[in-house]
Amino acid sequence: MHVPWAKELTEAEIRRTVGVGAFLRGQSYWRQGRVGALEPGPEEGTVVASVLGSGDAGYRTTAGITEDGEYFGDCTCPMVADCKHVAAVLLAVRDGVPAPRTAASVPVADWERSLADLRQPEEDAAAGFVPLGLLVEVVQSPVAARWRAVPGDGPRRRVRLRPVVPGKTGNWVRGNVSWRSLAYGYPPRVRAHAEVLTELYGAHQARSQSMYSYGDQPVTLDDFGPAVWPLLQQVLDAGVPLVPAKGAGPVALAGEPADVRVDLGRDPTGDVLLRPEVVVAGSTRPASSVLLLGDPAHGVAVEDPGGERGLLLAPLARRTTSGASRLLSGGPVRVPARDVERFLRDFTPRLRRVLPVTSSDGSVQVPEPTPPRLALGVTHEPGPRLHLAWSFAYTVGDAERRVPLDDPDDGLRDLAAERSLLEAVPRDAVRYLAVERLRGVDAVLFLDQVVPVLRGAGVEVSVSGEAPEYRLSESAPAIAVSASDRPGDTDWFDLGVTVSVDGEEVPFQPLFSALARGDSHLVLASGTYFPLDRPELEQLRRLIEEAKGLQEKESDGLRISRYQAGLWEELVEVGVVQAQSERWAASVAGLLAAGGPEPAPVPDSLAAELRPYQLDGYRWLSF
Repeated sequence: MHVPWAKELTEAEIRRTVGVGAFLRGQSYWRQGRVGALEPGPEEGTVVASVLGSGDAGYRTTAGITEDGEYFGDCTCPMVADCKHVAAVLLAVRDGVPAPRTAASVPVADWERSLADLRQPEEDAAAGFVPLGLLVEVVQSPVAARWRAVPGDGPRRRVRLRPVVPGKTGNWVRGNVSWRSLAYGYPPRVRAHAEVLTELYGAHQARSQSMYSYGDQPVTLDDFGPAVWPLLQQVLDAGVPLVPAKGAGPVALAGEPADVRVDLGRDPTGDVLLRPEVVVAGSTRPASSVLLLGDPAHGVAVEDPGGERGLLLAPLARRTTSGASRLLSGGPVRVPARDVERFLRDFTPRLRRVLPVTSSDGSVQVPEPTPPRLALGVTHEPGPRLHLAWSFAYTVGDAERRVPLDDPDDGLRDLAAERSLLEAVPRDAVRYLAVERLRGVDAVLFLDQVVPVLRGAGVEVSVSGEAPEYRLSESAPAIAVSASDRPGDTDWFDLGVTVSVDGEEVPFQPLFSALARGDSHLVLASGTYFPLDRPELEQLRRLIEEAKGLQEKESDGLRISRYQAGLWEELVEVGVVQAQSERWAASVAGLLAAGGPEPAPVPDSLAAELRPYQLDGYRWLSF
């Protein structure tokens, strides 16, 4: 079959169409006689042939040439296009179809197939594969290229990226290449170029979320984050050139990151000017004169660097915030002389959190940042009670500010340093960070035991208000009991219990309440406090509860019955008898001196025989 374009077909064109690996495998198929007879294809200028694939599977392969002089091929194999079967058919078109496969055919070795795809970009280019370039141009973008607009974002100059290919005159042109078409193998391109640009586009898609849009969406450096800069370096390392726009100078990637800062200067009126600056390639420029890339900014683009036409791209040496980016791009800011003191005190700390602040001419004394300190204000209140006020203390210049722990961040605070301070609080004192008021023994123990620990850990503790001088007494409490007559009552007596420590009487009701609650200490009005974990006080608490339980009805004081001699005896064991009425003494003495019950005879009227324990009970009740 005569094919008009066969005489123009060269081995280099076939390699460029299908790739080196597919060419080598297709060449083996053609030599083995796996290509059947050539037939006219469905469209003018195309040919069709059957190709015997691996495992003797048969495929129908079509090959042809486009109006632009580009060769192509389609196949019914899983590769669909530009496969080894297409290579075999193109070789058959160029050199004719060899005789059908015979036993004498020499197969391609497995090791040769394994190494067929090992090639460098230069080999691809030498074989006719299309190299790729990356067009970098500054454009006026009407809207943000990102999928989600940023407040205040609008038309501005952006750096757009596009893949390009060499044109017929040697210039770089957009041609038939696009970001989306990089994933396809037609026309065949230098593989390393296509791979690295595909990775760059994938990073853009992952961040912009625009994979569901139609058409080739604009790709700008504003759409990326800081991760774009290593990718751009990989683009250069793969041999992809950065192509300038038509008529523009060369595009370069800076060897060192750029830095940003705010420079302060005072004019003759006393006003202070905040001048945002960018330091790039050894030169300091106003930040408004360069293109900040991204939001927050992660890089800069400098037009006409060094006074020459061109474009210099550089990543930023430090991460910025959206607020810092807006400050950098907004031009100088003037602070009136009347507000300078407040600006330096309240705003330079928060400014220094996000950007370096300098005064290159020395006209402004920039306050040095100081780390925060954990502070505690303790105020005495009647009771005894304490009010606790925790805060972080900041020194800015000659002024000090105290910020409560739960206040929202106003830009002054160094949150990381504050967390470190809180983590360093001794374990025994951590629970007090959430306490605002303490009373009673808790307040005294906090002053006596916790405050020294906090001061030792570096916490600034200040105490205000008047309070007694608290003193810990380790003396044993003196306990006294008394029993006095109750007028008109022959069986009950008033029970009195008094306790004193170091000669100071302890109020009974607070003492008994503290014992009932299980408090560790009790504080007296004089400031003396003593521990309650003593056996005699615990025994006293138990006996008083028993006395209350034996009373027939509620009363304001404690009462004891003449028949509760055993309870009186136990009370006397924990204290001294302070006073007792003669009638009480006689009743108790008689009961305590009485011996065991005399055997009482069982009444004859009881028509029953008592068991031994019943008889003992009867005799006790009789006693």
